[in-house]
Amino acid sequence: MNPFIIGGADKTATSSMVALINASEDAFSLYETDLNSQIPTKYAKRFLDEFPDSRFLFYSRADYADAYREFHNYLISRGYKYKIIGDKLPKHSCTFFEKYRDFKLIYCTRLPAEWLVKVQSTYCVTNDVRPVLFQFLRGLIFAREHSDSLIITTEKFLSENDKVVEKVARHLSIDLNDRMFNWWDTAAINPQPLKSVQNWAAAHHSSKMAPKINDTNVIKYDDKFWQPLHQMYNRLVNDDECDVEFELTMLKKSLGNNKIALSDVIEEFNTVSFDYNEGRLSRAIKKITNVVHRNSNR
Repeated sequence: MNPFIIGGADKTATSSMVALINASEDAFSLYETDLNSQIPTKYAKRFLDEFPDSRFLFYSRADYADAYREFHNYLISRGYKYKIIGDKLPKHSCTFFEKYRDFKLIYCTRLPAEWLVKVQSTYCVTNDVRPVLFQFLRGLIFAREHSDSLIITTEKFLSENDKVVEKVARHLSIDLNDRMFNWWDTAAINPQPLKSVQNWAAAHHSSKMAPKINDTNVIKYDDKFWQPLHQMYNRLVNDDECDVEFELTMLKKSLGNNKIALSDVIEEFNTVSFDYNEGRLSRAIKKITNVVHRNSNR
């Protein structure tokens, strides 16, 4: 069986997807490890600390899937009998889809306007939102074009957790168990110690809480700008027929050729911070209203 890859931009619940899959007894997901990287990532080093004899697995190959097939065999030799293994890499570039074309893809995404305000500082979108939005939606288009993909939205995670779990199990051909429907309970401390070695959940508290509350809500925005982009998003995440060339053309047309500042298209949004306590569901502790200030020099 081909390995799987969890892809998508950051802030789209990719970490929660790792927790969901690792709640299964049949599957194992690494966390931002990238076996094809010659320089081990932060989380690869954590795995190597526990399994130093696995260093021979970390090198660049022409076929990226070969790395994970070798890793699967390595785990089998150590007594881990998983049906399928994979990795989570928060990427959505053109090269990502080419490198992982032979993987079973689980692609995470969320409403473009919500995502944009979540990543505005990281992606430096204050003066022009177009390049970032183009890459974000182009990634979703490419995910639809992938030969073996499942697209999961943050909205579905929040409203239909059980259905998301069932879809993921079918996509990976793994058996369901009760823990998968409450994946947040085993995100940090998994009954299978191998799955806690990378300790990634220590820095990702939202993956240790039940998906109950959306952490971002855009409340004032330019509907004329966002409407065609959100219509495109809805077409792509649903099971509607998708014409890739048409969607790319419409995307370029919607974004246009002129610079678009963040303050031109979003005026106000709410963010919610969460308090995490072991064994407790999500609990909102602070709601912040954010005003996007216009650039007086524009």
